[in-house]
Amino acid sequence: MRYKRVGDIIAVALTSEDEVIESLKRVCIAEKVESGIISGIGATNFAEIGLLNGDKRTYTKRIVSEDIEISNLTGNITKKEGEIYVHLHGTLTGVDKAFGGHIFSCRISAVADIFITVIHVNISREIREDGTVPMIF
Repeated sequence: MRYKRVGDIIAVALTSEDEVIESLKRVCIAEKVESGIISGIGATNFAEIGLLNGDKRTYTKRIVSEDIEISNLTGNITKKEGEIYVHLHGTLTGVDKAFGGHIFSCRISAVADIFITVIHVNISREIREDGTVPMIF
């Protein structure tokens, strides 16, 4: 993993075997980023994705373990229970198929180009009784 910060923009270059969420957390800790917007593209050969169920507490999960493109990676950075929380959704596409949803884990197979836009607002998350975890300003 390599990254470069210019003002409020951080360009993150991931390569083979880098895990996306853990890499972005490391960048945020090193650069003292507590809130931000994430956008990216790349390629993966392993991702765990999910869809939030109606009970708002559980996910239906799927493992995608084949060479596939990350055609869209979008999300945000907040604090949850005092720690950096990287919340990602993505669209993974092959020649004739697509998968999408919440990203629990994603390992890069070739490269990924990810940008973090830093937001200078204290944003955290609160776990509610109904299982939802909304942003709190």
